[in-house]
Amino acid sequence: MKMRNILAIFVLFCGAPSMRAGGNSSEKVEGDKVWSVACQQCHNRPNPASYSNAQWDVIMHHMRVRGNLTGMEARAVLEFIKDAK
Repeated sequence: MKMRNILAIFVLFCGAPSMRAGGNSSEKVEGDKVWSVACQQCHNRPNPASYSNAQWDVIMHHMRVRGNLTGMEARAVLEFIKDAK
């Protein structure tokens, strides 16, 4: 069932624009910003506790490609999600 949810997230995510960070923002703040704006462009933000850290690693790998996120943005979002759990 969880795999179906992960696949649904992949299908619903439709290429949110990248949110390039300014040089003075921390990764935590940037991750929160990308999570709040870019992810919500195409789907509701899932509860971070809905998936394990390993599942989030896979989800973010795919969402980075689909959402056209930079490596830094994807790592920041992943760190934010894991800290929010």
